[in-house]
Amino acid sequence: MQHIARAVASGAGVIRETPVVSSRTLTERVGGTVVLKAENLQRTGSFKLRGALAKIAALGADAERGVVTASAGRAQHVADALRGNDGIVLVDAITGEYDVIAQVEAADVPGIGRLILDRIQSADGVVKTITCLAV
Repeated sequence: MQHIARAVASGAGVIRETPVVSSRTLTERVGGTVVLKAENLQRTGSFKLRGALAKIAALGADAERGVVTASAGRAQHVADALRGNDGIVLVDAITGEYDVIAQVEAADVPGIGRLILDRIQSADGVVKTITCLAV
């Protein structure tokens, strides 16, 4: 239960409370009460934001090293392409607003910039990157 509480806390102030609505049509079809959680009202239009925030919160300080977003359905492809590149220490494909999280290391800030430009932003399927530096 603690992991659920941590996931909920990670979305505080970001996640919109969305309504639960009943569906008369579905209730009649299945012969039982059907209710729907309207997560399509989140900024991302889905549960993805909840998963991304929970994953980033679970990474703790490691998330400060950087988060990568890939185009929908391509997260695993992007993560696989980034693995094994010099300077890319850790790559994880997740479901969420940020589909890939990568930890990178370089000797200096310009080196991190080159790594992000040359290896990450140029990877097939990467749409945008967000960089958080921990020096």
